[in-house]
Amino acid sequence: MTISKQTKLILLAIAFTLIVGAIVWSFTRGTTGALAKLCAQMETFGYKLIPDDLFIAFDSDDTTIETVLSGKPNHEIVSLSKEKGFKADLTAPGGVTVILSKLDDGILTLYLLNGEIQLAFIETKDGVRGL
Repeated sequence: MTISKQTKLILLAIAFTLIVGAIVWSFTRGTTGALAKLCAQMETFGYKLIPDDLFIAFDSDDTTIETVLSGKPNHEIVSLSKEKGFKADLTAPGGVTVILSKLDDGILTLYLLNGEIQLAFIETKDGVRGL
């Protein structure tokens, strides 16, 4: 079975279009998505992250942060988060996401409610500390 020149050109044009589309999508995904916005927000605290550095450990559309924390919130992480200007609203229902990122000195942990950071702290081998 032989393929005509016209068919080869059409297939080549389709492949080229798909590759260019994938490159554009990859670039815009990394600079305009929700994870990119979180990275920009963390940069205000001195953490230079890219979306690929972030790991979504938990995501649910209808729960509370308190429920995710098994009903036993750690008052230290609430205080640390509030000190940095986060609301730390543990009882409001909504979409809860937990995001982790490995840092040189520990694990950055973010609890989001409907896309807004509520809790933010760093877990280290010695305990937790603020951003």
